[in-house]
Amino acid sequence: MKRINPAECANSAYVFLREGEALVKLWKKQSIQFFTCYFAPCVTNLALSCELYLKAIYGLENSNRAFEKHNLSQIFDKLSEERKSAIAREYVSFQKNLALPDCLTVHDNAYVTWRYYYEYETDSQDDSNKRKLVADPPSLYYLAVALNHVYCNMKQDKDADHAG
Repeated sequence: MKRINPAECANSAYVFLREGEALVKLWKKQSIQFFTCYFAPCVTNLALSCELYLKAIYGLENSNRAFEKHNLSQIFDKLSEERKSAIAREYVSFQKNLALPDCLTVHDNAYVTWRYYYEYETDSQDDSNKRKLVADPPSLYYLAVALNHVYCNMKQDKDADHAG
């Protein structure tokens, strides 16, 4: 069984969140140029942030046990009902357009697929089978922020339990 250090995992998640946030802000200023240059890095950073936060939360709940898949919904489904509810409350406070289950499903493997968005397999000579990638950076950003809040609250509660 693999183990993780949830704090180190969350620290990395925070850095990827901030990088993704900077790209989302850039998107709002340069929408056309953004898509051609920054869309994939934005999605990749935010998706990795979400994945790492979910894994850090999972680790805190499960004695530092690692979760070894990239699928956001699968990691989320392994969390306690209390934690799922906390994430849903935080997410809804930020995001009104894409429901949490839809955000998780749309971005399930976003880190894996978007980091290599330029590679695809096709059975035809004309690239007609080129895969279609979907992502919503604002929703992914709000999910990452919600996960950051939930992780920080968990960590604070855990630290308070050990102090008292």
